[in-house]
Amino acid sequence: MAIPRFIRWHATQIGYGALALSAAMVVVPATPAAAAPARPDIAVTNIASRSTIIPGTVFTIGVFIQNVGSDTSGPVTVALTGPSSVSAATNFNPGPPWTCTGAASTWICEHAPLAAGEIAAPVNLSFQADTAVPGDVLTFTAAAAPEPGEDSISNNMRQGNIDVIAPGVIRGTLWLDTNRDGQRQPDEPRVSSDTPGMISITASPRTNPDDTVPPRGEGFAETDGTYSMTLEPGNYVLLVQVDRQVFQFTAPDVGDDATDSDLVQFQSAELVRAGLSDLIRLTSGGEVVVDAGLAPVS
Repeated sequence: MAIPRFIRWHATQIGYGALALSAAMVVVPATPAAAAPARPDIAVTNIASRSTIIPGTVFTIGVFIQNVGSDTSGPVTVALTGPSSVSAATNFNPGPPWTCTGAASTWICEHAPLAAGEIAAPVNLSFQADTAVPGDVLTFTAAAAPEPGEDSISNNMRQGNIDVIAPGVIRGTLWLDTNRDGQRQPDEPRVSSDTPGMISITASPRTNPDDTVPPRGEGFAETDGTYSMTLEPGNYVLLVQVDRQVFQFTAPDVGDDATDSDLVQFQSAELVRAGLSDLIRLTSGGEVVVDAGLAPVS
């Protein structure tokens, strides 16, 4: 007797299903993945400096290096290149553990091998902007020599830029207010830095007049009493110091601003008398006049 077609079809499907089920239950062992070889990877993680300087400034470039790989590196070599308008400053070499040499616009620094994950001490190199002018952009590039077998050298190099801006000027006149009226008359004597009893004229960067910060600039008063200081833009206080046995300060802000005294705070020590200006906000290319009236000690 012939088997009906639909019975033959169902039997065939059951057979295929059983075969598929049987194949699915077979477990094939996985082939273990080969372990990645340990390799060093020297990276320049940062290059840091000030964002702006004025011509002639001495500044520092910091280069940061790390072995971000999984094995100890060989000796590390980093090349730093910069513009021809800068030169190495007198305190250029950072000292151990780095050894640096250079000429023209390229400086080479070397370091002992770094363990996996080790961060080297920063390479801090000092430069002077000898011939840079306002408007220049000083570009420095730090490049670490690649290690054999590095998978990628995309992290071996970094760049940093410094903008050269115009300085500001603080200037003024020192005079002896013989009639003590707070105004500078044409016939009143001028006070120079060489006048006995005159100690110093300095400008210190400040956030407010009461801060204590080392001076950034020092002025020299000529025989006509005039002085001038070229400084980076920022906030300053002018400080004039005199021998308290010779000079005192005249009253500030009396009459015409062009010929009055601009020292508004006064301090005294055993031997020194000091007069301070208000906070000076010096801008790039700007000029601020601070005059100082002295009077003889009675």
